[in-house]
Parts: sequence; C-alpha cells; structure tokens
Amino acid sequence: MQDITDRVRAAESLRRSEERLRQATEVARVGIFDHDHRTGEIYWSQRQREICGYDADAPVTLSDLTRLVHPDDHPTVDAALQRAHDPAGDGTWGIEYRIVRPDGAVRSLMSRAQTTFEGAGAARRPVRTVGAAVDVTELRQADEAMRIKDEAIATSLTPIAMTDGEGRLVYVNPAFVHAWGYESEHEILGRSFTDFADAAAATTLLQSLTRQGTVRGEIVARRKDGSTFDIVLSANAVYDTHGRVTNLMGSFMDVTESKRLQAQLLQAQKMESVGRLAGGIAHDFNNLLTVIKGYADLGRVDLDPKDPLYDNFDQVSAAAESAASLTRQLLAFSRKQIIDPQALDLNVVLAGVEKMLPRLLGEDVVLRVVPGAGVGTVRFDRGQCEQILINLAVNARDAMPDGGTLTIETHRIALDESYARTHAGSQAGEYALLTVSDTGVGMDRHVKEHLFEPFFTTKGPGRGTGLGLPMVFGAVAQNGGRIEVYSEIGHGTTFKVYLPCVAEPEQSNVVAEPAGVKGGDESILLVEDDDAVRTFAAQVLRRRGYGVHAFRTGAAALKALDGLPPLHLLVTDVVMPDMNGRTMADRVLERRPGVRVLFVSGYTEHVIVNRGVLAPGVDFLAKPYSVDSLTRRVRELLDRG
Repeated sequence: MQDITDRVRAAESLRRSEERLRQATEVARVGIFDHDHRTGEIYWSQRQREICGYDADAPVTLSDLTRLVHPDDHPTVDAALQRAHDPAGDGTWGIEYRIVRPDGAVRSLMSRAQTTFEGAGAARRPVRTVGAAVDVTELRQADEAMRIKDEAIATSLTPIAMTDGEGRLVYVNPAFVHAWGYESEHEILGRSFTDFADAAAATTLLQSLTRQGTVRGEIVARRKDGSTFDIVLSANAVYDTHGRVTNLMGSFMDVTESKRLQAQLLQAQKMESVGRLAGGIAHDFNNLLTVIKGYADLGRVDLDPKDPLYDNFDQVSAAAESAASLTRQLLAFSRKQIIDPQALDLNVVLAGVEKMLPRLLGEDVVLRVVPGAGVGTVRFDRGQCEQILINLAVNARDAMPDGGTLTIETHRIALDESYARTHAGSQAGEYALLTVSDTGVGMDRHVKEHLFEPFFTTKGPGRGTGLGLPMVFGAVAQNGGRIEVYSEIGHGTTFKVYLPCVAEPEQSNVVAEPAGVKGGDESILLVEDDDAVRTFAAQVLRRRGYGVHAFRTGAAALKALDGLPPLHLLVTDVVMPDMNGRTMADRVLERRPGVRVLFVSGYTEHVIVNRGVLAPGVDFLAKPYSVDSLTRRVRELLDRG
C-alpha cells in the first residue's frame, strides 16, 4: 500500500514539475523541441510552433527543419548540427540563425540544445537532442537600429557628448574630440565637462540642466591648446525609474565664425547707415558753404584790398575752405566724394609721400619703408591714396607718444574663394597690399569696433576731428578695396589695406580748369533747388555779363523752356526733389540740341557717379565752389569747340 502511495506522490510531483516548466517556458516565451534520433520523431512545443509558423497539429519532419532555415544561414546551421551530433563531441550547441516561415516572414532565433549519446567508442551514436529556442527578431531589430544610431553619432560632424549624473564625461564622438583639439577620447573621458569650457558658465549650465531637464545656451569652450571658441549647447537629462538623473546628453555647435560674420554684417550695416547720414549732411553743408564762400568772394570784389573789411572776408573765405575740407572727408567716408581714378603704381605713390613723412612723424619715430617687388597697378585716386598714407602715418604717430617704429610695406597678394567666403564684402582676386604697422600702445576691442565711425576719437580735445580713419575707410571702400585692423593693447597696431589690381591703365576724365577767367553774353539756364545757392550763382554769372534764366526745379525749367531765347549752357544741380539733373538735362537736350551741360553737386550717388567715379564725357563742378571756379568752368565749356 505504501508503495502505491509513494508512486502516486511521485507522479503528482512530476506532474507539478512539468506544469511549472510549462508555465515558465510560456512566460519566457521559449520554444521547446525534442528530436528522437532512433525513431526520427520530432516534438515541438506550442510556443515552438508559433515561432516557426506551424499549426498546432501539423506534423514536423527533419526536412521541414531544413526548409525553414534561411538560405544564407544554411552553412552555419549545418556546421552546428554536425558538431552537435558528432560522437566525438560533447553534444552541445548554441547558435543564432534566421528562418523563413511558411507565411514568408523572416525571424531570428537564438537556439541552444544538448544531444545525448549511447554506446562507446566507434559504436557511440546520438539518440536524442533536446533544446530550446527564443525568437529574438525584435531584439535584433532594436540592436540594428541602435547600431545605426551609434554610427550616425560617431560619424556626425556635430560634437556630441554624454556625462554621468555628476557631469563626468563617459562618451564623446570623434567630432567632439576634433573640435576640442585632442588626439583621442581617452584624453577626455572621466573628466568633468567644466574642464572643457568656461568653468563658471559650464557649472551654472549643468546645474540648470539637472534642475530643468533640458537647456540651451551659449558658452565659451576651451581647446586643449588653451584657445577658446564660442559654442551653442543643446542638452537633455536622462532619468532612472526613481526620477534620479543618471546621464546628461548634449550636442554642440561652433558659432565662432557665424558670430564673427554677423558682427561684420552689423558693422557694415551700421557704417552704411552712418555713411548715408554723413553724405546727406555733407550735401546740405556744401550748399551752405557755397553761399558763404561765394558771397565772401563777391564782397572782396567790391572792396579795396586796404579796406579793413577785405581782411574779414578773407577770414570768412578761409574758414569756409576749412569747413569744405571736413565735408570732403565726410564724403570720402560715405563713398560719395568725387574722385579721379588713375592707374597707379603703389610704390611710386609711397615714394612720393615718404619724403614728407619724417616732418610729420617727428624725430622720435623711426620710419621704415619696405616696398615689395611686382606689387602691380591699382586704379585709385592719387590724392586719396596719398591721404590714406598720411592719415595712417599720423594716426600711428599719435599712438606712439614716447616714440617707436612705423613700418610701411607693400606686397602683391592673391585672395582665394575661401577668404572671400569668410570675409564679408570681399572678392577673390589679385590685390596690392599696403601694410602700415606701429609699435604703439595698441587698441582694445571697444576702440576697434568704433574705429571707423565719424567723430569717434580717443585723442584729447583739439587733437583730432575723428574723421581721419573714417576717410580712410570710405576712400578704400569707394575704390573697391577693403581694410583690416589688427591690434592688441601694448603690442601696437597694423592696418592692412587691400586694393584690387588692374590689368591695364585707365585715363582720368576730370577736365582741367583753364587758366584765364572772363565773362560773356551767352544765355545760361540755371536749375538749383537750394534758394541761396541759386541766388548766389545767378548773381555771379549776371555780373559777368551772362543772361541767366534761373529755376528752382527741373519741372519749372522745362515748362518755361519754349519761351526762353536760344540757350548756350545748362548749369544744373544733380539731386533735386522732382527729377534729377541727369533726367532734366536729357529732356532739355531733346528740345534744345547742342546745349552744353555743367552738372553741379556735392552729393552724386546713383546719378552721374557710379560708386563715386565720374562717367566718361560728363562735366562736373563740385560744391562748395567759389566765384572763380564757377566762372572758370562756365567759360571753359562755352569756349569749347
């Protein structure tokens, strides 16, 4: 009786054990297979059938197994089976392979099995193989997706890094290593991110990231060699199931170059705006100076040179001339100055200026002039070129109050496309380079930012107008060049002026004034929108005997044109409210062919001047003009054959 009870208990224990095994395999989603080598019978559990896509009651044979294996994985599976069934082996095997189910789906399986043998020696043979299989398709897909992501991160041009919860770097991609100037990630891993950026800013940023979970900000990064660059950081925190920060992940963008280009653009826009203002002021001021200087000249005509008032008029005229010099500098800055471009050898101009520089610099400044060979020809206004050299030399002298060395050099240089892309407003090509360097006090960043702004000066009261360097900037820009400044406090300053080289000389088109001045009885049409200038000019010309028909606008002149006597000369302002002088002159010439035209203005942008260069065949008189210059130019045009 006891024996029966024991057998019942053993059977029940076995049943429970088998049930637990079944439940465990179901929970683990493990398929079970059993192959009896003596009978050829193959058993698959329900999960194994689901994995392989077989119905619950469909028979399974060894050939079915062979057909399931993916064609590319047959060699792997065959080799594994051969090893597992080899009587000389231990019967174990474990492989991963793919199958193609009857429905065409491809699945990845991880399989492990054990073969048992009977007999010994040459008679040893396999009798049973029992194993388990797990469908790892989703896991392998996830692995592949992760591999692709890892590859993308590793090959990304964007620096990417990960820290642990304490801010110590645990991963950096090659782009990060390169950007920070290191040779290997091993020089970086394990160190705090604060070692690679401005420590205070980086600490604050990491604290914000830990609190907020995400952050975007700009900080200064520090390379291995100690140099710095500006970066924008975008980072996120990674949390565990308890809400604790386990990692910090960030990507970085070097914005040093973009910030520099943005600053260049803003500076260019600011200088352009200031230039428009300067040009507008100079235009209006020239009208006033024309009247002031003109009436001073007229006043002297009617006075005896011994009259006390004669000297007063002389002083007024001299003051007006000084003011006109300031307006010319404003116009040079705004690139509206009337210029006479010529084919120049920069070394020849430098040689001429070199003779006068020692007197300007003083005895405590050593002048070194180093002209380069083959500098080439530039198209530039000679007077402006000399002014640039003198202004830069005087500026250098003032930066060396205790004496020093001023070095002026010329070279020929080729600027390539990469330079043009990184320097706003520049173009690739051949340039003559003028370099003016001093050993003076140097400039800080603030001074350099405002250096070319009109009236900005670091000199004391009465020591400068603040127009010298703006004039240099405007003249260089007006002639298609560019200027760069390099300076450090205590290490002097270097100005580099790039002037485009030209292949062939070009002739000046400015007409020289004749030596003599006389009047006449010809008929002149005068169009000038400024009342004071118009009154003055008409008075001057009438006193010389000319018949003057004066109008404020081009429209008024054209309306009265048919009632006027034969005309010999049109004297017209360029910029007027209703129509510009060029348009008005064209309409007059349509109705009165043969009339000569003299354009007058102190502001000529977009009208008769293209980037400050006189168009061929145009006669021009710049404001402010004197009685003598007006009458000379009028007579010259009337006498022209």
